[in-house]
Amino acid sequence: MTVRDTGYGVRDAGTCAGWMLALLLLTVPAAAQSARLTVLADSVSAGMPFEVAVAVTHGPGRQVTFPPVPAGAPEAGVLALGDAEALSVRRLPPTARGRVRVDSAVYRVVVFTADSARVGPAEVLLAPGDTVATGSALVPVRSVLTGEAAPYEPAPIGP
Repeated sequence: MTVRDTGYGVRDAGTCAGWMLALLLLTVPAAAQSARLTVLADSVSAGMPFEVAVAVTHGPGRQVTFPPVPAGAPEAGVLALGDAEALSVRRLPPTARGRVRVDSAVYRVVVFTADSARVGPAEVLLAPGDTVATGSALVPVRSVLTGEAAPYEPAPIGP
């Protein structure tokens, strides 16, 4: 490697590359944080519970708090995740790989829409003082009406 004086106190290409890397690291967050929502079913039926997973990826030293399902729901209120209403939540043990940690929870939810339902977004608290939001997912809703319970043509009104 050729050593040359740039006039700015940088003596060689290796030192210059080191400074550029340090500058880049200062402009990029130390550990990116993200949240994602995954519907664990290809399609669902109206009124039938199904599961939705929420995962948050973050750096060390962060405390994740998933949205709680109100005790005594629906009288105490409901946790709405888009068109879905959460019935319960189960927190999974966190996993770590190097300096990246993943916290996850699985919600048992139900929808009461026809044709399709938008599930999510969910806002997760990432202490100290941050929130991160998931995206949402569109899931097809199967009709549960069959046979005699199927919709019928109303009789005409009038003479």
